[in-house]
Amino acid sequence: MLDAAGQIIGVVVATVNTPGVYAATGKYVDDVGIGIRQVTALDFLKKHKVQVQKTPPSGPLTETALLKKGSGFVTQIGCWK
Repeated sequence: MLDAAGQIIGVVVATVNTPGVYAATGKYVDDVGIGIRQVTALDFLKKHKVQVQKTPPSGPLTETALLKKGSGFVTQIGCWK
């Protein structure tokens, strides 16, 4: 997730047990988005020795500029233990 200036905030999307959730609640749910504060994500990356490049904040971007900026570094990552 990006803010209006293109700064990374972070979001994790997890797949849920759709049949189980439906059986328990009667509601269809196939994905759950969980927001993660930037400081938490940065602490996690630091702990795992991942280098982070920080830039100073800027003003809001247009939707087109935000998409262009974000498409260069937004990707799916996974962690399996």
